Amino acid sequence: MKSRYAVRRFRGPDTRDLPAYIDTMRPSVLEAAFLSQGLASVGERDRALTLLERVRPRSEMLWFVLRWPEFDPLRDDPRFQRLVEETKP
Repeated sequence: MKSRYAVRRFRGPDTRDLPAYIDTMRPSVLEAAFLSQGLASVGERDRALTLLERVRPRSEMLWFVLRWPEFDPLRDDPRFQRLVEETKP
């Protein structure tokens, strides 16, 4: 019983609640990078950009991540362009 709890504890949020979890999280740069890439790839551009906008603190690391080719589908969005400008070193 104890080992089942340990496995459950480290599995993260229940996947049925994943959209709600994403909408309320305060992500690190890498959490936002990987989740927003996935969201953008399935057409959830707005949710991907909202997640990237919630990254705190914004730093050069975010600027570096935003240069990855996986973000090409978001590059033409003014919100994405603003994020790049705000985080530029």
